[in-house]
Amino acid sequence: MAFAAVTILMDTLHQHFPQPTPRFPLRNKTKVKLLYKHLSSLQTCLEQDFKVGECDEAIKALEAQMRDVSVELRFQIEHQLRLFYLGKSMKVRLHSAQKLLPILNRAIKDIKTMDFDSMLRILPKHFMLPVSGMPAHIKKRVKSFCTQHHTIFYRHNIYYKNLYRKEESNDEQESKDEQDSKDEEESEDEKESEDEQESKDEQEKKGELKSKDEQRRCMLYEAESIIRQELRASYLNKYMKQRIEARQRIRQIFTQGIKLTSYIKKELLKVKNAAYHQSKISQNNNPASPTGGNITVGDDLLQHTSKPAIKMVGCDDEFNTIMDNLKQQSSNREIVSIVGMGGIGKTTLARKIYGDASIISHFDCQAWVTISQEYNSRQVFQGLLHSLGRGVCKNDETTNTELAELVYRCLKHQRYLIVIDDTWSIDVWGDLQKCFPDDNNGSRVLLTTRLKNVAAYVSAEDYEVYEDVIVNFWVSEGFLKVLRSERLEDVARKSLQDLVDRNLVLICEQRNIIAGGLSKAYQMHDVLRELASREAQKENLLYSKQGNGMGLRYKIIPRLNSSRISQPWSTTQSRICSYKSLTHSSNTSSFIDVYGYTKLVHMHSKFLRALVLHGFLNILLEIAGLVHLRWLKIACDLNIYSLPLFMLRNLQKLELHSYSSCDSLDICGLPQLRNLSIREGIALVPPRSVHHNLERIRFLDYRSCTEELFVRIPNVKTLGVTSTHHSERKAHNWFESLAYLYKLEELLFCGIDLQPEFKTLHSVGILSLDKFLPNLKKLQLFDTNLRWKDVDLIGTLSKLEELKLRAWSVHGRRWEPRDGGFHGLKFLAMTSCDLQCWEVTSGHFPVLEYLAFMYMGYNGVKEIPSDFADIATLKSINLFECSNQFMSSAKRIQEEQREYGNDALVVDM
Repeated sequence: MAFAAVTILMDTLHQHFPQPTPRFPLRNKTKVKLLYKHLSSLQTCLEQDFKVGECDEAIKALEAQMRDVSVELRFQIEHQLRLFYLGKSMKVRLHSAQKLLPILNRAIKDIKTMDFDSMLRILPKHFMLPVSGMPAHIKKRVKSFCTQHHTIFYRHNIYYKNLYRKEESNDEQESKDEQDSKDEEESEDEKESEDEQESKDEQEKKGELKSKDEQRRCMLYEAESIIRQELRASYLNKYMKQRIEARQRIRQIFTQGIKLTSYIKKELLKVKNAAYHQSKISQNNNPASPTGGNITVGDDLLQHTSKPAIKMVGCDDEFNTIMDNLKQQSSNREIVSIVGMGGIGKTTLARKIYGDASIISHFDCQAWVTISQEYNSRQVFQGLLHSLGRGVCKNDETTNTELAELVYRCLKHQRYLIVIDDTWSIDVWGDLQKCFPDDNNGSRVLLTTRLKNVAAYVSAEDYEVYEDVIVNFWVSEGFLKVLRSERLEDVARKSLQDLVDRNLVLICEQRNIIAGGLSKAYQMHDVLRELASREAQKENLLYSKQGNGMGLRYKIIPRLNSSRISQPWSTTQSRICSYKSLTHSSNTSSFIDVYGYTKLVHMHSKFLRALVLHGFLNILLEIAGLVHLRWLKIACDLNIYSLPLFMLRNLQKLELHSYSSCDSLDICGLPQLRNLSIREGIALVPPRSVHHNLERIRFLDYRSCTEELFVRIPNVKTLGVTSTHHSERKAHNWFESLAYLYKLEELLFCGIDLQPEFKTLHSVGILSLDKFLPNLKKLQLFDTNLRWKDVDLIGTLSKLEELKLRAWSVHGRRWEPRDGGFHGLKFLAMTSCDLQCWEVTSGHFPVLEYLAFMYMGYNGVKEIPSDFADIATLKSINLFECSNQFMSSAKRIQEEQREYGNDALVVDM
C-alpha cells in the first residue's frame, strides 16, 4: 500500500505541475521538483527486496509513515487544486450571470416572441458551473430549480420541446375543424350546437396556451430571481482571492512534504545501515550457516470455498470438517480440496469419507478417479464411466468429447460425489469441469492434490471482473508507475498478467460471439479476497461493495506535521463507506455502479477519479465539480453541451450514452482525453493545437472526417465512423481524409454507404487501399452496402488480422476470394448475408485461426465451405443462432481436422 500511495501522489504531481505547459502554473518549480525527487527515491526503495532481519518492524513502521504522508499530501494538494479550478469556474459564472440577467428580463416581458429553445441551451450551461462558498439559502434554491426542471440537463429536453409541438398540432386541428365545418351541411340546430361546442374548445385551447406561456414565464422568472440573488450575495466576486489562497497553500504543502519525505529518507537509510551491519555480524558469528531458504514439512491445507482453513490432515476434527462441508445445505455444486505433501494421508482420508455410510446415503451416485502425474484424459473419462457403473467404452472411434458428454449425461439431475485423487495440474480441472453439471442440488467434488495453486484454481469465486474494467480503474487511480516508453493500459495489462502468473487471480475467458471473440474476465479466490480486505483495512485503504456498487476510499487521518513525525502514528477508527449515500467527509476515490441500482442522491466525493453510472442519478450539478475525474461513464442522455468541460481537464476517458447532434464537441478543454466513446455519432470541433493524447474515438460523425481534424489528432489508433442521419449536409472527401490517421489500427464503419468511396478506390488501382491504411489490423463493417469485389480489395491490406462483416455490410450472391489476399487474416466473422455461392480454398485464408457466424444458413449459403477443413491453423468455429445444416457443416470440418491430427479445433454452438 505504501508503494501505491507514493505512486499515486507522484501521479498527481506529474499531472498538474512539472510539464512545460502545466495546468497549474508555478513561477518557481524548485519545490515541486524536489518533492517529486524524494518520492521517486522512496518509490525505488519500496521496489527493492532487501533483508532486514531484526529491523523488520522498523521498516514496516517507516512504510506506514510513507503511506500516511503520501495519502495526506495527495488529498491536501488535490483539495487546493480543486479550490483553484473552482475559482476559475466562479469567474465564468459571474460573467454568465451578468450577461443572462438582461436576456431573461427581455424574455419574461415578451414571452410570445422570445427564442425559448436558445434559453434551454443557455440556462443549463450557467447552472452547471460549479462554485464554492455558495450561501446555503441560494444553494437550496438552485437545487430545487434544477430538480424541478431536470429535463433541461438532458439531450432531448422532451418536456419543454413538446410545448412547441402541442401548439403546432393545436393550430393544425383548429384549421381542420374550420374547414370541416364549412363543408358540412347540417341542420340549423346542429350547427348552433356545434358552434357552441367549438367556442368552448377554442376557449379551452386558449387557456392551455396561456397556461403553457405561464409555465415558461414562471421558469424564467425563477431563474432570473436566483441569478439576481447570486449577484447580490457577491460570493462570486471572491474568485480571485480563492485562487491566490489556494496557490499559497500549495506552496506551503510542498514545503511540508519536503520535510516529511526527507525525514523518512534519513530514517530509512539508518535502518538499512543498521540491518547491513547486523547481517555482517551474524555472518561472522555463523560462517557455516546455509544460505538456502527454509523448508516447512508437514503443513496441510483444508480449503473450501466458504470456510478455508489451515489444518493437519489425519485427525477426527479434519474428517468431521470435511464431512460437514460435503453435506452442508448449500445447493450449489461446490469443491472441497485436501492439500498436502505426498504420503501424508490425503488419499486415505478421502477413501474413509468416500466409503462412509452417511455419505453413501446422502448422494445419489459416487465416482472415484485417480489422475497421477501422467494425465490421460481418455483414461480418466473411461474411469469415471466405469466407476458410475456404465462400463468402459471400448469403441476406439469414440472421441474424448463424446466420452465427456456420456459422463455429463450420467450425472445430469443426480446429486453426485466425485473424488478426483492426486491432481497435479490445473489443466486437469479445465478438462473435467465440463463433465460435472451444476443442477443446484448439492453435488460435491472432493479433490486431493499436492499443489496449493490447483486447489485455489478449482475453488475460485464465481464473481468475475472484466479486463477493461480493471485496466480503466487502475489507470484512473494512478496505481501504475509511469513509464515513458509504454502506454499505461499496457503497463496495467502486464501487471494483471503478473498476478495471473503468481496464481493470485485466475483468468476465465468468456466466449462472446456477438463481439466476435473472447473477452477476458478475472476471478479471485475467496481466501485471497478476505486477506486483501483485511490488509486494506490495516493499510487505511477501505474497499466496499454494497448492493451493486463498488468503491474505493481512504480513511481520514490526522493532519501531519514534522513535529510529530517521530511518534508512532495513529489513525481514526475504520468506517466502512456506504455507497448508497456518500457523505461529504468520505475521501472516496472511485465509484462504479455496476447495474444502475445504487442511489446516489448526494455526491460530495470531491476526490473522485473514476465514476461509472448505469442508471438515472440526480447528481449532474456535482459532476461538474469533480475536477479530478479521469474516467466518466454515464449511460443516460446527458446533455454534455451544458457541462463546463474546462473543469474536467483531467478527464482521460469519457463514455456517454448519447450526445446532442446539434452541437459539435470542442475537446480543447480536455487535454488529457485519450478515449472518447459515444454510442451515437458525434461531431468534433478541430482543436486549435495538436491533441497528442487522443487514441480512440467511437463513434465520429462521418461529416467530421476532415483533414483539418485528423492532422490535429494524429495518434488515433481506433476509430468508429457513423452517420447520424440528422443532417442532409454532404461531406466531400471524408473517406480520403482517413489517410491522415497514419497510426490507425482499428476501424469500424456503421450505417454509411461506402460504395461510392470504393468505386473511387477501384478506379485508382488495386494497391491503393494498403497505401491508404497501411497499419490497419482490425476492420468491422455494419450496414455499409458493399459488394464482394470490394471485400477482395479489403483483402489487400497487408496488416489486416481481423475482419467482421456484420448485417447488411455486403451484398451479392457469389464470392470467390481473390488469390493472394487476406494473407495475414486470423479472425473472420460474418452475420446474416444473402451470399448464395461461397467458393473457398485453403490458400484464400492461409493463417486463419477463428471463424464466427451469426444467423447464417437461412437466406444465404447453407453450409460452411468444406475447404475450411484444409486450413491447418484453424482453432475455433463459433456459431450463434445458425441453421442446423450450417452447424452440421461445422461439425464435419471438426471431424476432418481430427482425422488430420488436430484435436484442438473447438466448435462452440
